Amino acid sequence: MLRTFKYAFTQAKIYGIMAKSYLGENYRELLRFKRVTDLYDHLFPGEHERLSENLLTSELQKRIIAKNIRIVIGLLDLLQEPSPLLTHMLRKYECLNLKSLLHYLKEPDVSIPVFVDLGEYRSIDLRGEGPGAQSDRAALKQLIAESPYRWLLPFLDGEPIFKLENRLDLDYYQRLWTMAQELPAKDRRGVTKLLSQEITLQNIIWAFRLRFFYQLDGDQAAEYLLPQEVDTHRAEVMKIFELPADRSQEWSRWKFAALVQDQLSADMEGIDPVRVENKALFIVFRRARLLFHQDLFTLTPLVSFIKLKELEARILLSLIEGIRLGIPEEEILAVTGGQR
Repeated sequence: MLRTFKYAFTQAKIYGIMAKSYLGENYRELLRFKRVTDLYDHLFPGEHERLSENLLTSELQKRIIAKNIRIVIGLLDLLQEPSPLLTHMLRKYECLNLKSLLHYLKEPDVSIPVFVDLGEYRSIDLRGEGPGAQSDRAALKQLIAESPYRWLLPFLDGEPIFKLENRLDLDYYQRLWTMAQELPAKDRRGVTKLLSQEITLQNIIWAFRLRFFYQLDGDQAAEYLLPQEVDTHRAEVMKIFELPADRSQEWSRWKFAALVQDQLSADMEGIDPVRVENKALFIVFRRARLLFHQDLFTLTPLVSFIKLKELEARILLSLIEGIRLGIPEEEILAVTGGQR
């Protein structure tokens, strides 16, 4: 009874938040803004600083991510003892922190990144203490050594950045899937319906990157993909390495052809992984939107809510960049999934 009351109260709160979110028609209204300054004033009225367009763009992007994280933290706080799976989903932002940090540690010309803070839900504290502490590479490596991510350090010097990023993704999704499998049956059904799709699409995205960005064949790429026990469509994913890059008819018969349909033509020479990723992202979020209204008083709406807030942040960041670059509205809509 207590769980039902708590979930009912929490779901009422997140329904209210979603009603004000910038998805669907609310997002399309933002397309009327043609300057980053005007969009900033709309999203954070009266709060923007007098900065150059580039600096203002960066500041707005940081504020959107920080606001999204605060909302998810608020959800976890409301639950008081949130499921470890929900906490792990928040730590996807921590993985992004680590990826930025890895670039900084491996590339001397890269500036120190701005890290997002997860408050009490962080498992590595990258805020630093004292003047210059956060930019000290040795000190940052020590922070990794004292965190649950210490397993990364033996690979840091000897592997290219894409392999390190891949290791983080594999670790994140394998843990996520394990946690989902350990849920009670009433929570597990809807949650695994959403996460299994996301995991397959994540494997597909990495497969396209490995083939078309890094020129790996199927044998070389196998270790960088989630295994069959995590992704039941792995055999279909491996076909990405078998299909001829320039044969649109063969790609059109692939199980996940919808991801590449807009790239198929008689004169095609390959597949753009970035465009695949955009398609995959919105397939996940269409399912999240559907599941948000199902299996009430379970984890399903809460997991869907976190995914939908992730989508909102992603499309707002894309919108900001589109406005800054003067990209036409139709092209922005194409990148952000149309939002219909």
